[in-house]
Amino acid sequence: MKTAFTNTLVTLGIIFVLLVLAGGYFFMADPMNLKPMIFGSNVIETRSSDTKTTAAAGFQLSDAQRQSLISAGVDPSQVPANVTSTQEACFADVLGDVRVAEIKSGAVPSSIEFLKAKSCL
Repeated sequence: MKTAFTNTLVTLGIIFVLLVLAGGYFFMADPMNLKPMIFGSNVIETRSSDTKTTAAAGFQLSDAQRQSLISAGVDPSQVPANVTSTQEACFADVLGDVRVAEIKSGAVPSSIEFLKAKSCL
């Protein structure tokens, strides 16, 4: 009886340690880039001003679209007022021309679309 109890506690201890290690890995490595969505905009990398070069404007974001980006975890100071033609081409590659046309018309991107196109911002 004593060995069964000891074996159970040892097994649970090993499982606990493995869960702590896996949690630590996922917190530190953030392979799915979930920190900005969980902790807010404090962990989003800030871009230097030289990466914000002016290019030909693709289209302007509506207030609803800007608010959607902010609620998805983008730092409000990093939300662009205009989408450049380079970003628009990237969005078209990721989301498709039809969906980009809908977004240009004022549709608000979903959370999944934002995650897919996050690299374009």
